[in-house]
Amino acid sequence: MFGYDYDRLRQDLHTFPTVFTAGHSAFGRPIYCISVGGGGGMLVHAAIHAREHITSPVVMAMAARYFEAYRAGGLPPCDFVPMVNPDGVELCLHGLRSAPLCARRRLACMAQGDFSLWKANGQGIDPNVNFDAYWGMGQSNVFRPSSQNYVGPYPHAAAETRCLVRLTRRRRYRLTLSYHCKGEVIYYGLGEGELADHSRAAAQYLGRYLGYEPRRSLGSAGGYKDWYALHYPQGIALTVEIGSDDLPHPFPYTGLAALTAQHRDVPLYMAQLLARTT
Repeated sequence: MFGYDYDRLRQDLHTFPTVFTAGHSAFGRPIYCISVGGGGGMLVHAAIHAREHITSPVVMAMAARYFEAYRAGGLPPCDFVPMVNPDGVELCLHGLRSAPLCARRRLACMAQGDFSLWKANGQGIDPNVNFDAYWGMGQSNVFRPSSQNYVGPYPHAAAETRCLVRLTRRRRYRLTLSYHCKGEVIYYGLGEGELADHSRAAAQYLGRYLGYEPRRSLGSAGGYKDWYALHYPQGIALTVEIGSDDLPHPFPYTGLAALTAQHRDVPLYMAQLLARTT
């Protein structure tokens, strides 16, 4: 299957002066972070769900644009993690040959021969329902290893989940954007209450720019946005679902150029909001 894979990511990282390993995947692949300015401002991450790998080149384009603008001054720091779940992406794009021999039989049973719609990591844990934020209480959660929606045996069991937790605790971001696909909506908040509800204004602000619908996150639990909203209520956390729901998963790469053009300036736009709220 054609798509933006881990090897392509590693090649493209050489264009950035500051790249570090934020953690390692379940299969030991480095999870890379592009740092523009040293942390403490914003975090943009993508491809925590494997089949949403089209978000990775979109975030790489954001990082390139932001780095170019940052050198002129006046912008907050911003970190970019373009591929949180490299094992899952490799399974989507290259199938069982991308996995260690010892894991292939178990993975084949979960995928039933088709990895193109795989969301989970290499262990069959969905990293974006594994965070310690009402863990196991989501509407679509499952409780055994699967190609999608398995919450894991306990919060932060997935290496990819732990990577983002450690990175966030260390860098103390004030605004986070979780890039997913698809739906053309921007999710904010956590559940029915007012927790982190100030993110609603940020969702409306970004929604006007993108033409996306801001939507309170209901029935969701265990995601990165949920965890950030719960543990950093003073900050802003949004999930951005790119691409039309009229198109299937995995999202066709014929739409990549349009998505890139639409989103590459989003961190610059959100930096203006961050400057006004500090």
